[in-house]
Amino acid sequence: MTPNIEDEKAQEERYERERKEFMEAFKKREKEEERKARLAQSLGRLENNDGDMVEEHERAKEARNALEVLQEMQKSKELKEVNHDEIDYLPIRKNLFILPKKLAKLKAEEVKKIRDGLQIKIRGKGCPPPVATWEECGFSERVLKVIQKLGLKEPFPIQRQAFPAIMGGRDVIGVAKTGSGKTLAFVLPLLRHILDQPPLGEGEGPIGLIMAPARELAFQIYDQAKKFTKMLGLRCTAVYGGAGIADQIGDLKRGADIVVCTPGRMIDILTMQAGKLVSFQRVSFVVMDEADRMFDMGFEPQIKMILRNVRPDRQVALFSATFPRQVEQLARKVLRFPLEIIVGGRSVASDNITQYAEVREEDDKYMRLLQLLGVWYERGSVLVFVDSQAKCDLLFKDLQGSGYPVMALHGGMDQQDRDYCIDDFKKGVCTILVATSVAGRGLDVPGCRCVVNYSCPNHLEDYVHRVGRTGRAGRKGTAYTFLCPKDEDQYAPLLVKALSQGGQDVPEELQKVAEDFKAKVERGEARWASSGFSSTKGFTFDADELTERQRMEKMEKEFFLKDSGVLVEDQPLADSDDEEPEAIKRAREEEERRKKAAEASRAAPPAAA
Repeated sequence: MTPNIEDEKAQEERYERERKEFMEAFKKREKEEERKARLAQSLGRLENNDGDMVEEHERAKEARNALEVLQEMQKSKELKEVNHDEIDYLPIRKNLFILPKKLAKLKAEEVKKIRDGLQIKIRGKGCPPPVATWEECGFSERVLKVIQKLGLKEPFPIQRQAFPAIMGGRDVIGVAKTGSGKTLAFVLPLLRHILDQPPLGEGEGPIGLIMAPARELAFQIYDQAKKFTKMLGLRCTAVYGGAGIADQIGDLKRGADIVVCTPGRMIDILTMQAGKLVSFQRVSFVVMDEADRMFDMGFEPQIKMILRNVRPDRQVALFSATFPRQVEQLARKVLRFPLEIIVGGRSVASDNITQYAEVREEDDKYMRLLQLLGVWYERGSVLVFVDSQAKCDLLFKDLQGSGYPVMALHGGMDQQDRDYCIDDFKKGVCTILVATSVAGRGLDVPGCRCVVNYSCPNHLEDYVHRVGRTGRAGRKGTAYTFLCPKDEDQYAPLLVKALSQGGQDVPEELQKVAEDFKAKVERGEARWASSGFSSTKGFTFDADELTERQRMEKMEKEFFLKDSGVLVEDQPLADSDDEEPEAIKRAREEEERRKKAAEASRAAPPAAA
């Protein structure tokens, strides 16, 4: 063990010890104040009968003290504002793309014809024409050798347009189908950007920062980037929760040209040692993969916090397979005059996937799953999606009882177990995986031949990401979706839309369920299913997707607030700021009904005398 890591572990232990001492001191002070409050209250009632006023005053004081402590704890996780005017940043060159003569000669009509053939749509002005071969991209010989070794004969459509756009110095929003090569679309231009700058000096931080919403996706990007950085003499490191923070700090201290991270863990490290542990002074290229999920309520403040500490003239690229308009409006706040590159539709599954939808009762789903496994088990890996951890564990046990070697993957598992599970599934050690949506984003399993949506996805974007685990990188895949007409009928219109957009046949039975549900909505008996997005926040995973650690933190916070008198015993801690107590919702609905009744009475003609 090196001295550096020993020092870091000692610092971590000291930090934990100080935190415990602080909490003990805080509780001791609270108990003392509570004792004084009770004494003052009893004296007040005996002497001047002002006990009620004293009690109210003391309670307000206790609540204020608790809130102050919470604010202090929050501030410790906030990054200090950087005054960019005081920093002498190194000059950077963004426009690194040299347009080949062959492409320079193309007329606007010819460029449009090429893009139409590749199903590429462009929003924004000044976008260079798409490249046709790897040689036209302008990468070094060493990069081209790695590309050749990986067996990539020609760039995918998103890569053909993203390479010249990003290397031309533009901010980019890239939307392409799952398995279409989005990772290399930003990794290779980032490497070119880094090689154009002076090498990192002692104590200098990364040049490229890649953010991802999930740990598994962050590690996968890191794994892809490492194949190229090793050949180029660059260093890449991954920083995400669930893994040892001491090792990650050690990697950052040794110097890393590229950091692939999840926002939460990155902020944890940036706030250590008063922000002196890692410097963002050299960061000039920021990438957000699965950007729509990144702009969920839990990540948007963290992303803004990180970007405020990056130089103002940075280059930013956002990539995802789905990108709803509402999320795009949020994303444009961190981009400057971006080019939007859309390959195919905004939320459309890949053409390489044959999609089937079956209307089945809940009791019939398991027997149908066994039939499908009998067909697909010998052909390759099968991924089965369910909607909850409980159902995931139950189906895992049922399949084990039926004699199938199977694994389970969900957010309640430890990070190490999740890593082993994904690794075994990728290597083909076990070819059946039952998972919740935690595995539905960004994961690349080349041997996955079939996806079964045992529980119907509750919005279109989730459907696209789930079925997109098969049919990747030009391979063929098959996806089956089960829909229960009693419990899941609200998702039938979304499923019909997904199949129609993908050019797949829509079963008559499914069409009938969708039409029946539409009739219910028109009669006011039901509501449309949410798309998973709202105007202010991206798709939010169900509470079931919280990890065990996140659930424990939430419970501890509730206990702390209740113990401090800030939270009433029967009042649960909301998962997000926009949730209202049920009583307030009912009062608001009642107020709206009263207003409508008053308006109707005013609009009615006066009764005849």
